[in-house]
Amino acid sequence: MTINYWLTNAGLSVLVLLGLFLLRSAPPRPKLWMCLAAVTAWCIPWPMLSSLWRSSDLFVRYVRVDQLQSLPLHSISLPPVSAAAAVPWTWILVAASALGLLVFFYRVFKDRKQQKAWMQNAEAVPDCWRQAGYPDTGIPVLAVDELDNAFVSGYRHPAVWIGRSQLASPALPSILRHELAHIRQHDNLILLFLALLADLFWWNPLVRLLVRQARRYLELSCDYVCQKSSPGYREDLAGELLNREYRALQSRLISPVFRDRNFNVYRVRQLAREISMNGRHVLLLGVFTVVSVVLVSNVAISQVVPDERQIVTHLTLEVVTTASDGSIDRRSIVTEFAGEPEVRKLLDLARTADVTLDTRMENEFRRVIKIESSDLAEVHKVMAAFEGTGMEFIRDSRAIRDTGRHIFLELGFTAADVAPFSVSLAPNIGEWTGVTVGDYLLRIRTDLSGARGQQTVLLSTEISRVEEQSFTLLATPRVATEFGKEVLVDVGESALSLTLLPRQSL
Repeated sequence: MTINYWLTNAGLSVLVLLGLFLLRSAPPRPKLWMCLAAVTAWCIPWPMLSSLWRSSDLFVRYVRVDQLQSLPLHSISLPPVSAAAAVPWTWILVAASALGLLVFFYRVFKDRKQQKAWMQNAEAVPDCWRQAGYPDTGIPVLAVDELDNAFVSGYRHPAVWIGRSQLASPALPSILRHELAHIRQHDNLILLFLALLADLFWWNPLVRLLVRQARRYLELSCDYVCQKSSPGYREDLAGELLNREYRALQSRLISPVFRDRNFNVYRVRQLAREISMNGRHVLLLGVFTVVSVVLVSNVAISQVVPDERQIVTHLTLEVVTTASDGSIDRRSIVTEFAGEPEVRKLLDLARTADVTLDTRMENEFRRVIKIESSDLAEVHKVMAAFEGTGMEFIRDSRAIRDTGRHIFLELGFTAADVAPFSVSLAPNIGEWTGVTVGDYLLRIRTDLSGARGQQTVLLSTEISRVEEQSFTLLATPRVATEFGKEVLVDVGESALSLTLLPRQSL
């Protein structure tokens, strides 16, 4: 978790609470969905979305050779971009949420056990709907002595539970109407979801407040529906509050008609008010939606405080020489990596070597470093920054052979719009190595297979073309060959030709 996660979700929660206050005269159902959206947002790791939003081209790892021949360096071994280390207190909150999840499952188990105990003494009332003046809904009504309330249980096949003493109540039609509204609006699923979030984020006061408000709006929305279809619903609700002794039902997975004495008084008062959706409510909902989207997008697209461990360094090492005829020959190797210690060591070495150093931050996640020299030996001095790390510039072919992790590969490529190109590489087995030729990006992965007693070299390739600052994939051919045998890769386009020759040594 980062500060952006807390700021984003806390901002959304406060924004929703402000919206609920300004929309207090609006119907309760839209306010219920606002609460649900705010509590659901706490489950989304908004800062992580920024890494998905950014183009994956940022992390393309490749070797670039601008001329027909490469530098006398045979390979670059590229490490993966290092992930940011987890903050210890993050795991404390994860553990707390895991404990809340266990509590949630315990509550579900306890409620199912309680309902099974009630079922033993429950009495089905088949004509209850008819006595209340409703057609048969097919929903069972179960009367229990232990209850003085009513609620709905079940998700796929719901049932109405009611206290036996309430069967003779003059408010029975309104009670059943209320429970039927819960069933038709699938409120039990919403309550289950709210109970899950309340237990997962038991340590978060904003989530607990929003869950409490959501449960209240769920009840108010049913009252709103019942009042519209039955003008006498308000009097029945008030009568039940005055004529019976209230006893709270503790489960949070069900929705009884009467939950909280003070809240029920508020419910009766709300039914006396004229509530309807008007243009002002629609305008406020639109404004809050736009502000919420802008708030989330600001974090999902770009993080406010970048972590230096997320910074990718784009490194160019270039040797510039002048030929006898006066022409300038530029040869370069380009790679990307993550690691601030390597950057500091690289810059220190570059300042002591006879090289030209250019460094800048392209954006908060990407640093560009260019090191240029007319002497290859000076460039080799700078490469020492990567000795002993996961990223090594290989120069000693004997060292390569001893590691057993490389295959020497001769690559040839021709296209209609570039000159014939060839290069020798020593890519790591099982890793991708890339070469750019003009506007083309060639990526090759080597693997070994020991089928039938012979070592077979498996070559996976990707051929892409740069178009409008992005790569367009042209072909992904795969071939198998043996050491010392050149293979012509079928690219599928007559204008392109790719040959690969794997070797065990230079």
